[in-house]
Amino acid sequence: MAFPINASVGSLNFNGSNWLSYGTGGWLSADHTVEAWINTTAFSSVSAIAGESNGTSVDAWEWTLNATSIGISYRSGVITSVSASYNFSANTWYHVAFSRVSATSTVYLFVNGALLASGTISGWTNQSVLSIGRLEANYPYYFNGLITNFRIVKGAALYTSSFTPSTAPLTAVAGTAILLNAASAGAYITDSSANAYVLTNNGSVAYSASTPFLVASNNSLFTQNGTTYQYSTASGSWTRVSGTATNLTAQGLSISNIIGAVSSSSGAVVVKGGVGLGGNLSVGGNLAIGGALCAPGIRRTTAATAPANPTVGDLWYWTTYDSLMQYTSDGVGSYWVDITGSATANISSRTS
Repeated sequence: MAFPINASVGSLNFNGSNWLSYGTGGWLSADHTVEAWINTTAFSSVSAIAGESNGTSVDAWEWTLNATSIGISYRSGVITSVSASYNFSANTWYHVAFSRVSATSTVYLFVNGALLASGTISGWTNQSVLSIGRLEANYPYYFNGLITNFRIVKGAALYTSSFTPSTAPLTAVAGTAILLNAASAGAYITDSSANAYVLTNNGSVAYSASTPFLVASNNSLFTQNGTTYQYSTASGSWTRVSGTATNLTAQGLSISNIIGAVSSSSGAVVVKGGVGLGGNLSVGGNLAIGGALCAPGIRRTTAATAPANPTVGDLWYWTTYDSLMQYTSDGVGSYWVDITGSATANISSRTS
C-alpha cells in the first residue's frame, strides 16, 4: 500500500507562450537520462517538453509530443529521431523519460515506465541553451500545461527496460545536471541539484501546487480499499480512522515463537520475540487478551492517540476504536496498521 508523501513539491505552469531557460552548454553526456512528470492542458501539433539549442535556430536535441505520439530528436548535421505512438489525455499526469547507452548508441523512450521504442543515435552537436517548455526562437513550439521533477542525469542511462516510476519526488542522484522539483512558490525555478541554477523565467511561467504525487499534511485523510487513514506530522505516521484494514501483514511475528499457552483462566499469552504472521491476520470474532502481550524490545502503549516516535514492531492499543495496531514499514512509508480487526486487549505499556 503506497501512502501519500509528506514533502514540499509543486509544478511549473506553462501557458503556451512562456518558458524557462538556462545557458551553460553541453547538457547531455554520452550516457544520459532525461525525465519529467508532465500534465498537458491543451495539445498542439508539436508541444515542446524541453530541448537544447543555440537559442535561435540550431538544436542539439528536442523532446516533443502531441496528443497521439512522443519523440526525442538529436541533431548532428541531420536530425535522427526515436518516436512512438501514444494516446495522451489532457489534464492527466504522465511520467516521461528517455535515456542513452553510449556503448551501443541506443536511445530508449518511455511513458509511465513502459518502454515504447528504442533506436540508434550515433551522436549530436552540443549547443548552449537549455529550454523547458519551448524549442529555439526560430521554431517557437511551446508547452501548455504542467511540468515537474524535470531531471537531467549525465553519465548514466538509468532506464533501459520498463520500470515503475517513483511515487515520490526525484532526488539529485550522482551525475544530476539539473533537477526542477518546484519545491515552493518562492523557489520554483531554482535547480535542486548541487549546481543550484536559477533559471531565466521568460514570459512568467507560474508556480502551481498541483503535483502527480499524493502529498500529506497534518490531519489529511487518505482512503484506499474502503479504509480511511489520517496522517500526523508529530508521529510521522498514518493511523486507521474508519473502515476495516484488509490485506495487511503483521511484521516480525511468528507463531512458532509462542513458548507459553493461552490460559483459559487468565487469557495471558506469553511469546518470545513478538507475535507475528507471515500473511494476513484473520480473526473470526473478537480477539480478547486478558493479560499482557509481552515481547522483548517492543514498546506497548494503551492510549487514544498514537505514541510519538514509534519504531517498527511497536504495538498500540487504540482505545478510541478498540483496535490493536502495529507500527510497520512497506519500503515506501511507515505507518500504523490494524492487526486484529476488532479487539479487546489489555496491553502493558512497559517494555518487557
